[in-house]
Amino acid sequence: MPVLWDRRTGRIVSNNFPDITIDLGTEFDEWGDPGVRLYPPEHRAEIDEINQYVYDNVNNAPYKAAAATTQEEYDQWRERMSGALRRLDERLAGRRHLVGDSVTEADVRLWPTLARFDRLYNPMSGMSERSLPDFANLWAYARDLYQRPAFRDSTDFDTFDVGKPAFVNAGIDRLEVAPVHADWEQPHGRERLSES
Repeated sequence: MPVLWDRRTGRIVSNNFPDITIDLGTEFDEWGDPGVRLYPPEHRAEIDEINQYVYDNVNNAPYKAAAATTQEEYDQWRERMSGALRRLDERLAGRRHLVGDSVTEADVRLWPTLARFDRLYNPMSGMSERSLPDFANLWAYARDLYQRPAFRDSTDFDTFDVGKPAFVNAGIDRLEVAPVHADWEQPHGRERLSES
């Protein structure tokens, strides 16, 4: 669980993950890098729309599928996430980022699920026959993010190898998926797409 913590008072300011990155991107300009604009006013409506779509169909889907109590519910969550991954792959075919010409809150919001997909979420919930490298644009995009220090320095892939948690409901005919340890260092080739 991410936490925004006040060092001076030793108190938690917020643990509401959807607000933390937006707060950091809007309320702390005095202390941040002025070149980083995660939530620029001119793109906020589109970022909010993408964030809601990503949360509903990607970030939350593995947990909903894992907790499914019926085959129908599990199958619906699998299809939602598979469809969303296909749609995001198509969106990223001609653009380097989800919104605008630089990393925004939308990219930050999608990143954790992509980073965890092949080693945790897909083996845990059985979401897709396809691994992240099978989505050419989405895989290159994920590597593009990872190869930036802000993403690389905060990602430890080995922490995702935890097996199936206890909250995964039994009795569902789940897709069996083995963890995939992909090469995140291979060149992404997305420099050709616009970047400000």
